[in-house]
Amino acid sequence: PPFPPSRVEQALAAEQDPTKAPLFSRIFYEKGASVNRMVATHLGWDSWDRALGQHLRAHLWSNPTVEDFVSSLNGAFLDAGGPSSLDAMLPWLRRPGFPVVTLEATRTGTGSTLVVSQAPMSKYLPAAERGVPWWIPLRVDCDGMEPFVLQLNTSSASVRLNSSSRGFCVGDPSFLGMFVVRYASTAMWDRRISSAANHFVQTPDYARELVFHGFLLAGLSHEPVSVLARLISAMSPQLAALPNVGGYAGSGDLYSMIMDRALPVFSVLQSAGPAASTAADELGTAVRRLVAPLAARLGWSNTPMPFSSEQAHGSTPWPHHEDPRTEARDQNVIRPLALLNAVVYGDSDAISQSLVTFRSRSSGPGDQAACFAASRYGSDVDRLLLIERLNSPVACDLSVLFGLSAGATNDISCDDGLQAVRQCAVSPAAAVAALTDLSLIHISEPTRLLSISYAVFCLKKKKTPTPLYTHLHITSLS
Repeated sequence: PPFPPSRVEQALAAEQDPTKAPLFSRIFYEKGASVNRMVATHLGWDSWDRALGQHLRAHLWSNPTVEDFVSSLNGAFLDAGGPSSLDAMLPWLRRPGFPVVTLEATRTGTGSTLVVSQAPMSKYLPAAERGVPWWIPLRVDCDGMEPFVLQLNTSSASVRLNSSSRGFCVGDPSFLGMFVVRYASTAMWDRRISSAANHFVQTPDYARELVFHGFLLAGLSHEPVSVLARLISAMSPQLAALPNVGGYAGSGDLYSMIMDRALPVFSVLQSAGPAASTAADELGTAVRRLVAPLAARLGWSNTPMPFSSEQAHGSTPWPHHEDPRTEARDQNVIRPLALLNAVVYGDSDAISQSLVTFRSRSSGPGDQAACFAASRYGSDVDRLLLIERLNSPVACDLSVLFGLSAGATNDISCDDGLQAVRQCAVSPAAAVAALTDLSLIHISEPTRLLSISYAVFCLKKKKTPTPLYTHLHITSLS
């Protein structure tokens, strides 16, 4: 049955640090749906449907509990050679978080052994929760062997591979599990990345999920940023080759996901100084090579919307093909983000065009990129023009506000940026919201650990001249 990858992404993203999950959140729906899909795929959909039918008949006109539902699956679990359904499923539904699974292949003189281990994705779970394993139905594909399923319900297990296998294995190749797989060796990662890149056109969701998992692993320090950078670099030529940006088969969705998730990571790495400079350079170079061709392709003017009298649904009450305006609409949506990212990551062509656009006082989808470039890479005259535009009779221009604050690079420009924030926002919360699309929310509810039961955002000027843009993204991650 169709199950959009975005639902699993929402569950994994929200649960990567379950100590911060709000009380009323879609995680309760997305995680439950993802676990059920994982179990149904493992048991087989026919077995799942039969067990579900028996459950409904056994509890007519009653209010069954979660335990009742899980118990109805016990026969199917035993038939599949697994533990009892209660032992397998209740930890997924009662415990916070999800596991990260590590695959490591070791070679000896007589063959190869695959070692599989699991650990919580979040490093902030209570100590009592960290050592308790999940039941994991892990499908494994190894070269030279038939695919097999390893039911892992301990912290680690090993499998002897046959003599024809070279130890190149992929875990959960179809991304059907409520867990993330990583690889202990660079060679295994490279094999996984090249496979996704080589089959990108046929299975774009495969590549999207792998990149998404890369962000999760790097974000919680399970993998170095270099793995994420290699993933993005491998996808760049494949994305650029797709003919469309919009629509079901377009590249816009994956471009947007990478740009949205990369910028906070890049900002944190930059703020860490020399210790993280290599990682920041690797990620910055990878994203620049990704977004620069997209920015050049889209240009600096909105795409005209084509006129079409044809209805997408024709003679049926539902659409049977895409709206002919989809491509133009999606290009116009992603264009400002692409132009800004090309400038932020230092693409020279985008920076040059941004300064030309700013100095010509042109208005369009590249306003934010132009103001950022004027502040970060422009002359003193450009900065004075920004301040002049901010002080014009028109209400505060958010693109100018963004440029002055986010583009600051030294004490003087930081003072200008902070003054712009004070001038345009009636409160610190409004200032942060104007620059990062965040709202200041005071949160306290019983699902949070006491130490993090309150969340606040702070805006603080440091003595060391660091771009204000970096400070704002750090607060958005905290």
